[in-house]
This record gives sequence, structure tokens and C-alpha cells, in this order.
Amino acid sequence: MTVTHIVSFQFKEGSSPSLVKNGLTHVFAVNFKDKEDRNYYALEDPVHLEFVKWSEDVVTHVLAIDYVDGDFGDHKL
Repeated sequence: MTVTHIVSFQFKEGSSPSLVKNGLTHVFAVNFKDKEDRNYYALEDPVHLEFVKWSEDVVTHVLAIDYVDGDFGDHKL
């Protein structure tokens, strides 16, 4: 099976005290080429949707953060 819409994927145990304090113990970092690929993955990808359904019985808290590299909106750095 080829997953062409995912550029990179990492799964790690969280080590940030602020995350662990708030019950977030593990991190999935998924990178996409663009918003369209991210939206497909989040809203349509049958494998991802099945994983989400399965994980509801295992995972108690999920925090998803979406951003585009280099896009700071109206904010300048």
C-alpha cells in the first residue's frame, strides 16, 4: 500500500513536562505536502478514519494542531 499524501510520519513518547502534565503522553507528527493532502487524510482517508474509530476505545485525549510551515498569517517574525 502506498500512502502518497503523507510526506513524513513520526510516533514518539512525549517528554515535554507541560504535555505530560495535561495527560498527553504520546505524539504522532504527520507532515503533508499541502492543505489538500492534509484535508484528505483527516476527512476522507479510509485507513485513517478506521484508525480513529479503533482508537476511540484506547485513547482518552487527542489534541490536533494544524499549521503550514512558514505561514504566520498577519504576524511577522
